[in-house]
Amino acid sequence: MKKLLILLIFSVFVVSCTKTPDKPLVSFLTGNGVFVLNEGKFIGGTGSLSFYSYDSAKIYNDLFQNINGWPLGSVPNSMKLTDANAYIVVNNSNKIEVINRNTLESVKTISGLNSPRNISFRDNGNAYVTSEYTDSVIIINLIDNTISGYINLRRYSEAIVTNGGKSFITNWVGPNFVSGKEVMVVNTSTNQVVDSIEVGFEPESIVIDKNNMVWVLCNGGYLRNNFAELVGIN
Repeated sequence: MKKLLILLIFSVFVVSCTKTPDKPLVSFLTGNGVFVLNEGKFIGGTGSLSFYSYDSAKIYNDLFQNINGWPLGSVPNSMKLTDANAYIVVNNSNKIEVINRNTLESVKTISGLNSPRNISFRDNGNAYVTSEYTDSVIIINLIDNTISGYINLRRYSEAIVTNGGKSFITNWVGPNFVSGKEVMVVNTSTNQVVDSIEVGFEPESIVIDKNNMVWVLCNGGYLRNNFAELVGIN
């Protein structure tokens, strides 16, 4: 696996800071801190969710299972937040766990996905989810948290960012682990692929900076036959 740990840093604010007796584990979410996704073993479903509180310098482990009564699943890969919910993409369990971002209680489990990796929110109430072993990006309706469609990239997909009506999606690897070297551009209004951009081998991470430049980190290939590259896209 490529990633052992994923950190999401943010501040959580809720309207009421009253600590209810039946939810003692989540009172710390009224302060500042960072969520930590723990992948666990590749097979075995031992992935978990932790939270490190900046205010108390304490870490709280196994939050998803303690609050919801069942394990998070096999290989949680990424996590993104809306104003109301957190979306945890669980790669090997082929699902997304949707939880309330303030109580961490389950809202819904979105199942029926194939090796989901990363999620990116759009402005129109939808999200895109990349897939490690299929050639389509999954469209999620964030209103009812259901799968609403697919976008055929004709390539496997990994990292994704969305900005200015476009999503930029990396093709990290293909069938038989052949290195990918493209960033696919999708128009978020039409859900259509409008461009592809050649970058370095195995683009695995992507971000957009404050000047709307897209930066792509390419690791050079699984066997490191090529140099790693950092590519900027205007």
